[in-house]
Amino acid sequence: MMASPQMMSKGRVLLTQSTPSTMPSSQKGNTNSFRSNSFQNLIEEHKNVFGVLMKENASNARFNEYLSQLNELFDQEEEETSIQNREREKRIVEEFANMERGVGSLNENSKRLVSLLFEELEEMFCWNESKSSDSVIISLQKFIITLLSAHNWTSSIIIRFLLSSFLIQPLSSGNSRYSPKELEDQRSGAKRGHSLLKLVFEIAPSSLNLFKLEFSQMYPIYRNSNREWNPFMPSIYVENGLGVLNYESRLAQNLLSSIIEEVLKTDVFIRLEDVPDDDEEADGEECLFPVELDQDGMILGNAASLNNRKMTLRATELDLLMSVLFKWIENQMSCLDTEGQLNLFGIFLEIFDRMIIQTKQSKYTQFLLWFLTQKNPNLVDHFLGYLTNVVQDFQTMSSGKRQVSSCYVASFLARSTFIPIESIEKCIIIFMDQIHKYLDKFQESLNYLEYEKHSMFYTMVQSTLYIICFHHNNLADLNPDYLNYFDIQRIIRSAFNPFKFCLPEIVKEFTKICEKSGINFVDIVASNDRVVVTTKMKAGAHGVDGYFPFDPYLLEESSPYITPYYRKWQPEDLDAESDYESEASSSQVEDLEDGSFKAMSITPKYRLSSSYGFSLSPSDLSPVNRFKV
Repeated sequence: MMASPQMMSKGRVLLTQSTPSTMPSSQKGNTNSFRSNSFQNLIEEHKNVFGVLMKENASNARFNEYLSQLNELFDQEEEETSIQNREREKRIVEEFANMERGVGSLNENSKRLVSLLFEELEEMFCWNESKSSDSVIISLQKFIITLLSAHNWTSSIIIRFLLSSFLIQPLSSGNSRYSPKELEDQRSGAKRGHSLLKLVFEIAPSSLNLFKLEFSQMYPIYRNSNREWNPFMPSIYVENGLGVLNYESRLAQNLLSSIIEEVLKTDVFIRLEDVPDDDEEADGEECLFPVELDQDGMILGNAASLNNRKMTLRATELDLLMSVLFKWIENQMSCLDTEGQLNLFGIFLEIFDRMIIQTKQSKYTQFLLWFLTQKNPNLVDHFLGYLTNVVQDFQTMSSGKRQVSSCYVASFLARSTFIPIESIEKCIIIFMDQIHKYLDKFQESLNYLEYEKHSMFYTMVQSTLYIICFHHNNLADLNPDYLNYFDIQRIIRSAFNPFKFCLPEIVKEFTKICEKSGINFVDIVASNDRVVVTTKMKAGAHGVDGYFPFDPYLLEESSPYITPYYRKWQPEDLDAESDYESEASSSQVEDLEDGSFKAMSITPKYRLSSSYGFSLSPSDLSPVNRFKV
């Protein structure tokens, strides 16, 4: 298959701005002409001056002619007979042999020549079995081994070329998805690429250090001007990339880091409204490519709809990427022993601490950790241990990171169905202990409400109330008087007045729970309309940010990996109107009726940076007086 003119000129245009000469159709495949202009002959003729020409980016018509003839050789016509195909492949094998014989004449000044040659091969070489026979692959392998063994500086060039086997060709005009045959051809080609890449790592172990950079550079990134991009390309590339870990596990940290970095970029690009919710009917058979394309592969529609469809494409891209990663994690966890599972979790946690937790507007990438911990109860303890350690570490951790970790604990405990209530209670105890210690230290000296100065306190209170709203019944089963056990009235009626800064949806639900337990805070809620704060609040419209990183998962294709273990919000069902609703101001009730707990699903606001070890820290349950003054 011949590449597009735009793609084919990628290498040659660097050498000359003139159109390279092409062979007349009558001379196509002329063996004598091609042999006289072979790679080996070019190297021999220019071994003294060719490197200088490359450095100066000078025109070299001879090399352009060679590339053009090479392209003609690799171009397989549809009407080609089996005899013609065998003859063409024979000439390809011969030319790879010529390339191999010319390796000895190369030096570091030839790096640009080799780079351009492989760029051209990248565009025209077909990896699948239906296009390239085993004899062609074997001859290519010999050339690569000889080149790499003689010149280690070619490692990055060769790796980049082999990574091209992980990419799938653009969709044919008029098609919105790949056929089973196209996918199978891609898999067979990627398998061959893996075989050669494994050899490269064995011959040149130092090439492992180059893999991450080349993998990232070859990643099929969306660009407005790229007519050939489609949302299937990144997931296919990532799936093939993960296959490298089957034979080179030392790349796990770097490879997973590169992949998740790209996933995060896509995640922050899309908006929640770009993803259909659960109640929307699917448009089309599988709703994987819900757009119309013109004959050139461009999205149809006006400027406004184009932007919306672009967002939909990116949401589909993210959905498919998450499916690939979930499937890979599931497969790994099913075959790894306990130590292997802990090592895999350690890699993901390091990436989480370095990238995910500090990335603005990440809505779905963090579910990789959520899904991973679901596979092993010990990993749940480690994840909670890491987060609670950060929350309690006021000496080395920034207030921002402690607040975000607090939100992660709250959202993780609230939404997961696989965490025992005893573990949830232990985390609440840790939070309550920190809250009461804060009151002990600062309440007497508090002269006025100042959110920014005490934002960590308010965040921890809101996180604790959020957990209670989701698990009140189970907590009451453990201890019917748990609210008094935690001395909740001391917190809510403190001079800090946390209800003033917590999200009203949480305040409403928590107040209803307290009323059911005989504790009434309606006077606090009613009086807060008259409370004035001294500084402008920057965290959110009501004070503490509504940051819940494990809010409902809306990506359709990958949702089956999450839904079975995900807890949906179910509000408290009170038989009669609560005192809160009957005595609160009409404006408060109206504001709250406009939203529900769903209103707390907003985008993360923080950027953090730090690295922290992880271990489970919750201690044994302490007596009631732990929380008393």
